[in-house]
Amino acid sequence: MEVNLLMMKIAPCSGEGASACKRCTDNGKWNITWTCFLYKIEGYEGCYCVDCVKAITGQEVYHLSLIHI
Repeated sequence: MEVNLLMMKIAPCSGEGASACKRCTDNGKWNITWTCFLYKIEGYEGCYCVDCVKAITGQEVYHLSLIHI
């Protein structure tokens, strides 16, 4: 399956309190942060930190949008 990384939608996760990045947790890295600093990636389950979003999509994340998925 070919994935067009330029077309992936990235949006802030919704919720309050602290949460963990799914990819960091899956890789055994402890990563607890405020939910508002985690992001959803279209086609992926869970929320991801800025570093993981960049690693997965190759895109920079700018926390300017208040749109929630």
